[in-house]
Amino acid sequence: MKFFLLYPLFFIISLNSFASTYYVAPSASGGDNNNPGSISSPWETITYALTQLSAGDTLYLREGTYRETVTITQVSLYNILGTKVMDTTLDNTTNTQTISTNGFSTGIYIIKLESGANQLTKKVIIK
Repeated sequence: MKFFLLYPLFFIISLNSFASTYYVAPSASGGDNNNPGSISSPWETITYALTQLSAGDTLYLREGTYRETVTITQVSLYNILGTKVMDTTLDNTTNTQTISTNGFSTGIYIIKLESGANQLTKKVIIK
């Protein structure tokens, strides 16, 4: 009986093992989009890195100056139950965008950033 109870646990653990960790660094720090994205051979641009990620992957930005434009066109925020609580189209004619969390309860939310056909979804904690 214990064998059958542990089997689903092993399956869940194995699903999490497919997530990968990647790194980006400016070219002056060894970044190159032909690299594999590892800590010792990071990618060069954030834009390229976003096209390489899969659900569950983690991307770290190494210290440095990134000279590129990342255009985010749509921001959606979902509560922990999956209900969309905010949906904003950004005005990309200005250099700075502000998204207010006034009126939201403290807790865990999911934010989805869209840029053309690319999407990035992350957990956000509002305190």
